[in-house]
Amino acid sequence: MTWNEPPPNQTIQADLLNPLDHLSSGKLHAGTINANLSWQFTLTALSFTGLHLSFNGIFFGNVEPLTFLQSKLKHRFGLDWNHNQGIIRLIIFNVTSEESGTYSCKVLAQGSYPYEFESKVQVDVVNVQVDDVGKLKVKSIHDSHMNIL
Repeated sequence: MTWNEPPPNQTIQADLLNPLDHLSSGKLHAGTINANLSWQFTLTALSFTGLHLSFNGIFFGNVEPLTFLQSKLKHRFGLDWNHNQGIIRLIIFNVTSEESGTYSCKVLAQGSYPYEFESKVQVDVVNVQVDDVGKLKVKSIHDSHMNIL
């Protein structure tokens, strides 16, 4: 299994006893409409059987046999699945501080045994402001410090 997205790219061997997670992090800007988180993978010598998505450890959607998103979250998230390219996009409709946390994509595959491969993305939502002299200020919603760019 190779995780092509999000960076860094990582090839992981199927291992029933010691599965290895793919880890990444990113920032989203508060107030952004239709922000995307994407996972793209390639399976070698295994058959794709499904995909599960979770946020902070709570399952909220899956792909295969049907694409499903929990109804209570349909106002916050959307899913775009391309089976041929092995890419799933999570669309966040209106980014707020509530979207900070860990998003997980778990790919289910079948070879001689069933396997699971997990990619986790730690997301920090930041506020972006421009001060009076035109300098861009980025403030993490969870931090008390501000970076001036």
